[in-house]
Amino acid sequence: MDEAAARSKLFDLADDGPAAALGVGVRLGLFAALAGGSMSAAELARGLGADSGALEVLADALVAVGLLEKDAPLYANAEVTAACLVPGAAYLGDRVVTGRPRGAEARLLRAVREGPRPVPSAAVPLPRALSRALYRDAQVLGPRLAQSLDLARSRHLLDVGGGLGGYAAAFCEAYPELRATVVDLPSVVREGRRLAGPRLEFVEGDFLRDPLPRGCDVVLASDILHGQRPSDAARLVCVLHDALEPGGLLVLRDVLMERERTAPRWGALFSLTLLAGPGSRCYAEDEVRGWLAEAGFVDVREAVVDTEGWDPNRVLLATKG
Repeated sequence: MDEAAARSKLFDLADDGPAAALGVGVRLGLFAALAGGSMSAAELARGLGADSGALEVLADALVAVGLLEKDAPLYANAEVTAACLVPGAAYLGDRVVTGRPRGAEARLLRAVREGPRPVPSAAVPLPRALSRALYRDAQVLGPRLAQSLDLARSRHLLDVGGGLGGYAAAFCEAYPELRATVVDLPSVVREGRRLAGPRLEFVEGDFLRDPLPRGCDVVLASDILHGQRPSDAARLVCVLHDALEPGGLLVLRDVLMERERTAPRWGALFSLTLLAGPGSRCYAEDEVRGWLAEAGFVDVREAVVDTEGWDPNRVLLATKG
């Protein structure tokens, strides 16, 4: 088994999203509510006393794992669900749900019932272990991403939410005339400075609240869009546009869902984790392209990055008009 396939299998085995989604669906009475026919997320939320946006994220994940079907904007029980998760002779819901919800299921249930929690006054950095893991990923993926672009004429890269600087370092290695500035939260920046080479500058700041450095002709936004709630995600795209010089290039690497947001499967399940945490989700490519156009970007296109199946994320390029 190659490395990409092994990573995919391990992540799938470690994902508790399907079990949490199933448990929450049973506890809410979601499958029973659909016994009478198709309903929209808004209709289900009203009947179940849940948050409409959060319920939609849950329902999309249940479609992704085969427990619901979707004909937008309506959801319906899949065959297996109608047979075993609607109260009746073959009902198995009481075997799926035992005792009080715990862990991921409890967090998800609270988020679906109450909606995302209030946004804290200051951003919270990623756990150090996760920052380190993402840095290791960047050491592998960064050179491949840099080599897929033509930045020979570029001189200043701004890596927004760039963590420990793995991508910025790879870009500088690929383009000797390029210098890079990484913006992230203070605790992340302190560790990044210990790892970085001399061509990387680190700036402490919250990219949604603090002014970004100016004079950059390339902005990299890797894996930060899905961490923002919808209104902040749209605002972030505008912030990235403002940080660029005219004619500058945005490199946006992130999870990009299909239009219905039920595929890819792992992205729909990842949205459950985000919903129960920062209250965000993974966004559809159509949504992201719309935000880019509204912000003033032109010539939006997808970059072809050969990661040999190692990275499921996709990359959009856009030029500041």
